[in-house]
Amino acid sequence: MGHYLYGLLAPPARGTLAQMQAAAAGVTSLGGPVALSAVEGMLLVHCPCDLAEISQTRRNMLAHTRMLEALMPLATCLPVRFGVIAQDLAEVARMIHERRAELVGHAQRLLDPVEIGLRVRFPRDRALAQLMAETPDFVAERDRLMGQGAGAHFARADFGRRLAEALDARRTRDQKRLLAALRPHVRDHVLRAPEEDVEVLRAEFLIPAAGVDAFSRIAHDLAAALGFAGAAEPELQVIGPAPPYHFLSLSLAFDNTSEAA
Repeated sequence: MGHYLYGLLAPPARGTLAQMQAAAAGVTSLGGPVALSAVEGMLLVHCPCDLAEISQTRRNMLAHTRMLEALMPLATCLPVRFGVIAQDLAEVARMIHERRAELVGHAQRLLDPVEIGLRVRFPRDRALAQLMAETPDFVAERDRLMGQGAGAHFARADFGRRLAEALDARRTRDQKRLLAALRPHVRDHVLRAPEEDVEVLRAEFLIPAAGVDAFSRIAHDLAAALGFAGAAEPELQVIGPAPPYHFLSLSLAFDNTSEAA
């Protein structure tokens, strides 16, 4: 029988042990009943698991995240990467003991902040219209090509390529502007690659737990001021608060194939 690992809860606690146990019991487990075991002044969140590995399905990954989200309000959470199964809890405790100073450092750094994902995009038609309005040469070339026949196929393809490159250059410029304006309001950030050419920002931020609503308003106002798509409103997606997965580079090897992070 193995032990599925969710994470470590570090002091100071914001709730009682009974409250933490009740919160954990209210979430669907990835194995047997969830336990909170004291190790080096922290609580290891784990459950018995008779599988060799946990399938990386959306349902299972959400179950892992929801367990940590349920416990976040009650203590500082140091998450373990999804899917880690340890065969020996005594070995886990030994490794936590060996790296206690590092773990305490992480806990102090993450004492107050939470992780927020931010996605900022604009309507593509409005973004292209703004690009054309600011680039008279593109307008003239578009009008010229519209009056030509099938023989202008390659010229149109080249025009489309250059238009896409110009839009992406504007997106990159405004990403830098928006990120620079947001930095004074956050503790840290991880920038991620956009998924489309009108997604001006895709990033994870570490912000004070009490500041999520204010951060969302600030992000909206700053994005709207970019003018990336003229007067079009930015479309914001705010994800979280979540455990600080992107801000914890902790690695504990439990065997030759499994790691925690």
